[in-house]
Amino acid sequence: MRNIIHIAAKDLRLRIRDKSVFIIGLIAPLALAFIFNTVFGGAFGDDGSFAPDLGIVETDADQTKSTLEEISSQLGGTWQSFADPSAARIALDEGDVGAVFVVPDTFDDELAGGQIGKIEVLGAIDAVTSTQIAAGIARSYTNSLQTTQVAIASAISAGGDPADIIPAAIDATDRSLISLGEVKADVRQLDTNTSTVAGMAMFFLLFTAQTGLLSLLEERRDGTLQRILSTPTRPASVLAAKSIVSIVLGVFSLVVLILAGIVLMDANWGNPLGVALLVVGGVLAAVGISAVTTGMAKTPEQAGNIQGIVATVLGLLGGAFFPIGQDGGILAQVTALTPHYWFSRGLADLAGGQPASAAFGAVGWLLVIASVTSVIAAVLTRKQVAP
Repeated sequence: MRNIIHIAAKDLRLRIRDKSVFIIGLIAPLALAFIFNTVFGGAFGDDGSFAPDLGIVETDADQTKSTLEEISSQLGGTWQSFADPSAARIALDEGDVGAVFVVPDTFDDELAGGQIGKIEVLGAIDAVTSTQIAAGIARSYTNSLQTTQVAIASAISAGGDPADIIPAAIDATDRSLISLGEVKADVRQLDTNTSTVAGMAMFFLLFTAQTGLLSLLEERRDGTLQRILSTPTRPASVLAAKSIVSIVLGVFSLVVLILAGIVLMDANWGNPLGVALLVVGGVLAAVGISAVTTGMAKTPEQAGNIQGIVATVLGLLGGAFFPIGQDGGILAQVTALTPHYWFSRGLADLAGGQPASAAFGAVGWLLVIASVTSVIAAVLTRKQVAP
């Protein structure tokens, strides 16, 4: 045990002197998190929710206009009015608005007579999300009106007075459309800032986690490993020491990034105990993967190249840069094989003030990944420490 501590302490001192570990483990992920948040987070509110910039061309259909404006205000977006479609198109081209409703002047009058008109949506080419939201609102509104028509017809057939039934039914439809609130979901989502920092932290963790193991190949190349093994030090002790270095550096990197995310980017990580368990599970999984790539290589340069490819592929599949596999299918199943997915999933499960136990499932899968990769690495790295 003393030999393991001596080797680990020596490697830690060397890695601390090597400034690259701070660049890879701290500076690079924070810098990229800021960049990604600036590029993709600008369209989002402080709580990570999307705030669409919508508008409407002036119309005599006051009831419909009021309903669409109320929906937009509850979504947290901006609302503008334009004199005509030409003015709206100019604003769309200049990026002043994301999408604009065009409602015929006769829409409300036709609705009172039992006819549903057509609501047109003009969208900016660079505001796809706002355009989709506006189209969804228009579609839901007209669909609800069609449902209301059926209800009105049934009520009139039953002997009701159209003068009373039609206005009441339309008013009820408007209220149902603008009744927004929180809903319970099986899968929670992180806010934009937290998701961005977590993705970058896990992506670079795979590089940081290889730092200690990489010295194994460096010492074998330089002849230092043979001298160590000529002493009463077992190969297993050397592997254990290198793994400890990777674990310590990985935990240190994640903890600092989590604290920096809170201070610099207002990230919200959730229950501290749950986050701590996710950090341990994520680091062990990353070290296991790094040990496999190191065991496959013959030189430090080769190990670094293999790790770069593996880390990039896993980062893309795990959603470190952008979410994928949200529509299900085989891609969603492949995503669930990455530690990035389970780390972010665990943080999402902790969102909303959930207890630490909410992250147990994600932590369990991280430990499964760590166990499987560790067994494979144990077989591959035997040749690395052969006397």
